[in-house]
Amino acid sequence: MRASRILVVRCLCAAGAMVLAACADIAEKTPTSNTAAAKAETDPWTASTSAAARKNPLPMNPATIAAGKAIYAQQCSVCHGASGKGNGPAAPAFSVPVADLTSSKVQQQSDGALFWKIGEGHSPMPSFSSILPAQQRWEVVDYIRSLRGQ
Repeated sequence: MRASRILVVRCLCAAGAMVLAACADIAEKTPTSNTAAAKAETDPWTASTSAAARKNPLPMNPATIAAGKAIYAQQCSVCHGASGKGNGPAAPAFSVPVADLTSSKVQQQSDGALFWKIGEGHSPMPSFSSILPAQQRWEVVDYIRSLRGQ
């Protein structure tokens, strides 16, 4: 009986050592928050010329803005905040600042660039191309445009 207990303890110790080694390897390969923040600053998230040139097929009107606002409230506000300032309840969890959608940096981008960014995502922002159909992404673009100057 004593020999089987010793064997179990040795197996558990070996398994624990392997888990610790795997965690150390993952930690070594995972960028720290400072590295992620530095990469975000040096890795501009820029739409291609053709993506940026896409024109919004929807007219910007109260109906498309309202539709975009509803989608935004469900999908985007947790990070970007209710008013688009980048201050949503999940924002502090990220190592990079969440974009302020009311800023001139965002507002000066073309509709096509915003549509592309919503569709593609850029860590930590997920891609919404498989979540939102194109019309809904364009409606979100219209809503983002309505935040200009707020």
